[in-house]
Amino acid sequence: MYVPEEFDFLIGCFWDGSLQRATSLDDWVSKAVRLLDAQKKAVVKPFIDELLISNLSDQELQRIWNEGGACYSFPDANELRRVLGVIRDKLAAE
Repeated sequence: MYVPEEFDFLIGCFWDGSLQRATSLDDWVSKAVRLLDAQKKAVVKPFIDELLISNLSDQELQRIWNEGGACYSFPDANELRRVLGVIRDKLAAE
């Protein structure tokens, strides 16, 4: 699966320790999404939609996240899916 560089940019907005600086999951995601310009948002939203509907295995989904240069990893793919869903919802609301 082709992974756009805009998604890799988004992944870089989640770093080890960034969750502790947020007041909630929603706040954590909001801070990351605010770093995306309109062009990046236009690419990231449909890509996340594709990730969430494509029935990727847990391992494949985590590989895509981790190979994007993530400094924050999710030990549980279900948690990663939940965070991706929150990101998608934030992008859809804009």
